[in-house]
Amino acid sequence: MLKQSIAIFGATGHIGKNLSAYFCKEENFEVFLFTRDEKKLEKILAELKLKNNSSIKTYNEFNDSKYDTIINCVGNVSNLWKTSDPTNIIKAEEESIKINETIDTIALEYLKKFPKTKLINFSSGSIYGGKFTTPIKDTILIDEKNQKKIDIKSPYTIAKINSEVKHRKLK
Repeated sequence: MLKQSIAIFGATGHIGKNLSAYFCKEENFEVFLFTRDEKKLEKILAELKLKNNSSIKTYNEFNDSKYDTIINCVGNVSNLWKTSDPTNIIKAEEESIKINETIDTIALEYLKKFPKTKLINFSSGSIYGGKFTTPIKDTILIDEKNQKKIDIKSPYTIAKINSEVKHRKLK
């Protein structure tokens, strides 16, 4: 039986780490774990006692392999969030937006070359909170309970909504 090859973006984040642990325990998968912090990922993997079916990669190495599925778990990625300095908070938001956009573009460009590859995005739905009966179309959300508009100010949240809209426009 052929192994399914899976690329996991954001393998050191909460969702990525848990998905990595799951897929790396299964013999049917070859798992490519993508991160910006290889040492952190090595430490995580050492603690997990996993099968030898995974490899740690940087995003620059993404196009070196063929994948059946890409799972994007990149979320709020800045190291500057742990601060009360307003300047660093703004930098963190800008860094997070840039990295999310870059990773999203990498995945979409890959799909142009390999359209049968599946792409699964995590994280964007979780930022909205609540239940929505229709797809997100802009940055103004409706609080269905109170029938009020919610104006989103977070650049990170807007980046995730923009990504969602961009993906929904594609075939």
